[in-house]
Amino acid sequence: MPSFHYLARDQFGVLKAGSVESDGREAALAQLDDEGFFLFEIFEIEEERRREERRREERRREERRREDRRKDEQRKQDQRRQDRRTQDRRMQDRRMQDRKMEEQRTVFGLADRVLTACQDFDVEGPELSHG
Repeated sequence: MPSFHYLARDQFGVLKAGSVESDGREAALAQLDDEGFFLFEIFEIEEERRREERRREERRREERRREDRRKDEQRKQDQRRQDRRTQDRRMQDRRMQDRKMEEQRTVFGLADRVLTACQDFDVEGPELSHG
């Protein structure tokens, strides 16, 4: 025999909640009406279990969605950090290349000055190769 939960007011207007066993929904309604209850809601207990299970499942889905969003945000942050590191490395590499080029220009510039000075004094300078 199915059980039904109900929410109703009695003849004095007092809110009552409870359950009743009956052969079916109509019989449960008739039984509660005979007791003088004004019903707001009635549902089968099994239906309530299914409803509660649906609520739990929805909460689980929402929790999974939140967790997925959190993981996505974490992946995005990790990717941004990685991008910044890569950009920093590239900037360091460019600076190193610029320093090397400046050093080469300085060395070759000094070598050219030495050769020019040697030529000005008619002195043979050291063999320098540019390359």
